[in-house]
Amino acid sequence: MFYIIGEMMDDLEYFAGSCFMYKHRGDTTKLIFGPVWDFGNAFQRWAAYGDTEFNKFIYQQPTPFKSHWIEEIYKFPRFRKTVRRHWRKFYGSGFNGLDIDRYINDFVNMIKPAFDADVTRWPQYDIEYQKYDFSLFLHSKIDWLQSQWGDETMAGAPE
Repeated sequence: MFYIIGEMMDDLEYFAGSCFMYKHRGDTTKLIFGPVWDFGNAFQRWAAYGDTEFNKFIYQQPTPFKSHWIEEIYKFPRFRKTVRRHWRKFYGSGFNGLDIDRYINDFVNMIKPAFDADVTRWPQYDIEYQKYDFSLFLHSKIDWLQSQWGDETMAGAPE
C-alpha cells in the first residue's frame, strides 16, 4: 500500500528523501515501508511539466529527487502482480469518488480556522481553489491508476 499511496498522491519525492523504512530483527522479517509523510511535492507534475493528464507512473518521469530504485523494483513481475492485487482490493472495497469528496470537504472544514489565520501571512492562497485543484488531481490520478491496475484483461496493463 505504501507504493500505491505514493502513486495516488503523485508525489515526485516519495521514493527519495521522504521515504521511511525499517525492519524488525530476525532472518524471517520483512522490510516495512512507512509511515507515509511529507506530501509537499505531491501533484507537482501538472505545474512542473505542464501535463494535462496523468499518463505515467511517478518513477517514469525524471525529477530532481533521483528516485531510481522504485523503477528497478517495478521491473519484477511479482512486485507488479502484488501491486495490482492490493489496488484491486483497495479500490473494490467501497472506495469511490463520493467518499473522497466527502473526506476532502470535511477536512477543509476542520482546518478552515487555521487556514484563515494562515492567510494573514500568505494572502495569495484560496482554500476553495486549492480544494478544487486537489480533488481534480486526485480523481484524475485514481482514474488513471484504475485504468492501469484495475482489470486483468486491460491491454497494456503491466502484470
